[in-house]
Amino acid sequence: ASIASRSARLYGVVRFAHGPPQLAPLRVPHVGVAQAARAPVPSGNRASETSVVTAPNENYSRELMELFCLGIGNYTETDVKNGAKALTGYDVNWESGAVTFYPQYALTSPVPYLGTSVQTAPQVVDAVVDHAACAPWIASKLYRFLVGVSPSASRLDELAALFRNADLEIRPLVEAILR
Repeated sequence: ASIASRSARLYGVVRFAHGPPQLAPLRVPHVGVAQAARAPVPSGNRASETSVVTAPNENYSRELMELFCLGIGNYTETDVKNGAKALTGYDVNWESGAVTFYPQYALTSPVPYLGTSVQTAPQVVDAVVDHAACAPWIASKLYRFLVGVSPSASRLDELAALFRNADLEIRPLVEAILR
């Protein structure tokens, strides 16, 4: 599946602009990798900056796993470094929002990542959302955001299973939490 379709299933809304589908961000704290389809490597605060395989920026790789999808303790430092390498080659112009991919700055061979092998941004997203910690972590964060307390262990298991069985679609998870 493409990065846009995988992320769309996980995070909600796809809007079609010029070119490939892009994601509209969900407004839920720490639940959304909506920028993954538009900007796989937010690499700094300058107007335009490129993360290259010889000097990969590890921030987004770490944030994707720790803040958005898996939580602390569900990945290794090697996963951070290799994820960063697989996310290289993208130039993000923060003023215009334009994203350009330059294959000459990207990883040219697969690297181990979260128990699989990845080389591209879509493969990184697939590995993250397929990780066993993803569904429970997102279900827990979303439950705390909507309800105000953490779910019980049995409720979290139920919600994570529902989320996985719904192919990581947010709507059924939100409906189950609010019922």
